[in-house]
Amino acid sequence: MGTGAATTTVAETGVGFTPTALIFFWSGRGTTEGMGAGNGRMGMGFAIGTGAADAQWMATYHEDGLATTDTRSTIYQNGCVGLVAGNGVVEGTADVQSLDVDGFTLEIQTQFTEDIYVGYIALDAANVAIGEFNPASATQQTETGVGFQPDGLVLFHNGTVIIGDASHGIFAMGFASGTAAAEQFTAGFTSRHGVTPGAAGIEGYSQDAEFIHTRTSTSTGQHYSLDSFDADGFTYTPDGTAAYYNYYLAIGGIQIKVGNFLMPTDTNNLAISGVGFQPEAVMFSSFNRAKPAFDAEITDINQSLGAASSATDRCAFLVTEDVENPTEVARGASSTACLTRGDLADGLDAAMDLVSMDSDGFTVVMDDASAVAAYVGYIAFGPAGGGGGGGGGAQRGSGATPPGTRRGYGMF
Repeated sequence: MGTGAATTTVAETGVGFTPTALIFFWSGRGTTEGMGAGNGRMGMGFAIGTGAADAQWMATYHEDGLATTDTRSTIYQNGCVGLVAGNGVVEGTADVQSLDVDGFTLEIQTQFTEDIYVGYIALDAANVAIGEFNPASATQQTETGVGFQPDGLVLFHNGTVIIGDASHGIFAMGFASGTAAAEQFTAGFTSRHGVTPGAAGIEGYSQDAEFIHTRTSTSTGQHYSLDSFDADGFTYTPDGTAAYYNYYLAIGGIQIKVGNFLMPTDTNNLAISGVGFQPEAVMFSSFNRAKPAFDAEITDINQSLGAASSATDRCAFLVTEDVENPTEVARGASSTACLTRGDLADGLDAAMDLVSMDSDGFTVVMDDASAVAAYVGYIAFGPAGGGGGGGGGAQRGSGATPPGTRRGYGMF
């Protein structure tokens, strides 16, 4: 991102098409790739255009080396990438200035205090929309006004607030491509503010059969299961009554498949099949543990996000935090792996790479074998055809080539 002053621009080229949607993610790592001690600053953002309502981002903060934890999280609209400090002050924001024929241009709104690496997936989907929902009832809910029938959702959550900061480092994300348990995935963590490391609240969760879960200062809050994709949105069921806010990117007009697998503990190729098409990009998420029981928390934080669009276009971001006193937090970034796992001692335990995109899925390999068969969720994106997503008023076209036929991935 650089540390340029407000109005400075950051142009990304080489994407190969004009994106209609962008998914950003980061860990706070910058200057050099790798893994090491540093304040955890994991975040995600969405952008579908240049309008005031066309972008949103969330970010967390976990300070390293303290006897009392200093953590924070924030949700911010009118931007797609940003950082937050332990006192809740935003320390950098950027928004889309333009979606270009070969990429996109971001404009700095608030100067970044750190020069962070940012990963992205660029999509060329016929229909895209962003929004939020906050049900206050444990009954089936319908989200309308999306403008089309989605083929997939990517979501994030940071606590109970709609816009602004929360006093804990709370991060949750999710994927959905259907109503089956295996077509939904969620992962996330809580790093509680103002406690002695080792106290309740440095922990996380990962599960299928849920497309997002919300988090409190010490545990999971609510669980949301997808019931259907509808002509103008989607229907879901929460299991609680608190009005937590969840933010989503809805995508239609392309093929999308969500699934899960276990990270290999050897260095042999692992072929993931049953996707139903040849992916053009895949995004990965893992809390880097075995799959827990429903609503069961896992001590420590070991959250990774990554993606790939080919065997040479991939990268991964990682934040770890354990219960040591003082706090022991690390962050990582890699352009040679599509997912990584930390060792909770400021180092890297494992690195997964993409070998190939196959006719019915993809193949991965461990460059460094994992010590644990960690539970991994993915969302695969493929060319148009075979899905819903028809019609709707949230269409973003791409010009000469039919929408939904191209994907890109990168890091800058």
